[in-house]
Amino acid sequence: MKQLPSLAGLALLLFGTSAMAEQAQAVNYDYVEVGYKRHSESSDLSLGGMQLTLSKRVNEFYFELNAEQFERSGPEVDHFEGFGTMYSNDEYELNQYRLGGGFVFDLDTTSAIDVGLLLGKLELDYRSEYWTRRSDGSNSELRYASSSRDVDFWDLRVQYQTVFFDNLALKAAVGYEHLSGEAPNSLYGLLAVGYHFNEAWSVNTEYRYVDEYRNWGVNLQYAF
Repeated sequence: MKQLPSLAGLALLLFGTSAMAEQAQAVNYDYVEVGYKRHSESSDLSLGGMQLTLSKRVNEFYFELNAEQFERSGPEVDHFEGFGTMYSNDEYELNQYRLGGGFVFDLDTTSAIDVGLLLGKLELDYRSEYWTRRSDGSNSELRYASSSRDVDFWDLRVQYQTVFFDNLALKAAVGYEHLSGEAPNSLYGLLAVGYHFNEAWSVNTEYRYVDEYRNWGVNLQYAF
């Protein structure tokens, strides 16, 4: 997923070249968006990264592809009373993919409800090199550790979207994530607010709350 920023730039180049009008008038399921996102877990692990989403509507159905890449690296220092201090350089990489779609219920020209099901995959890789300075002043050898985890999941959600005051947008969703293996399954909530510069371009903020983790981010969207 190192290529995600390049894919995002290519997608924006392919789908957007100019604005179409002065004001947004309707909920649009035909768009590409790219942005910055953070992932924070209840274990205090916090990662930052990129997200890319493509969405396309065909009649009453919509299809969605989402890819997210989060990374964190840097030194860590942990003190253990009576034993010494551990120094480490840790690297985390989290990749998530979702693909699916759903059915759209148009309420009017400025609001809609959709029910969707997305299938996904989560990949977490961890690498570390560490050494210890003992209380007596001696140092341990440099050691290495690594681990990886792959989880398949499906995501069932209901979303409400509306555009008001011509250029403000609101998205609210509730959903359920079912993860494979021993990973916890969770209900979640999502809230997003956006500002439309015109029918084509908008900037949006999003917050997603799950028992085990939180996501928030800012993205630029082009509707076509």
